[in-house]
Amino acid sequence: MILKHLVNLRDCCYIWAVKQYGEVVGEAEYKIKFKGIFAGYYMSVLTLVAILEKKEKTPISTPTILKENVLALLIFGLLLFLPYNIFMNFILKKISSVPIDKSMPPDKFKSILSEAILLFIIGMILMVLIPWSIDMLLPPFYT
Repeated sequence: MILKHLVNLRDCCYIWAVKQYGEVVGEAEYKIKFKGIFAGYYMSVLTLVAILEKKEKTPISTPTILKENVLALLIFGLLLFLPYNIFMNFILKKISSVPIDKSMPPDKFKSILSEAILLFIIGMILMVLIPWSIDMLLPPFYT
């Protein structure tokens, strides 16, 4: 059942990308759109870990290279998203056995597109709501 929803989302992202950019660019762009829908959920996990680390007040010192070098910060940020990218590529590879429905009816496309937008919005809300609620509701772990 989840696989069917993922396939429908992938097909919707493909048609959406082809409508926006054409057939050639749409072939690669739909993967970015598909990954972008679920990015908020991964970012909420990262911010949850950061809040828990702050609450625990562990003596982790930031390396000086991250304090002084913007390029090192960008590289570190990209490394944080590497597991997400690998996982999403794995999912896209798993559902690639099902061919893309290029002739999706417009009403089904609109329905799945609204579902994709809702998934994206929920992910962005969770990215803010989970860390905020943990930060406000949990006392510090140290005494």
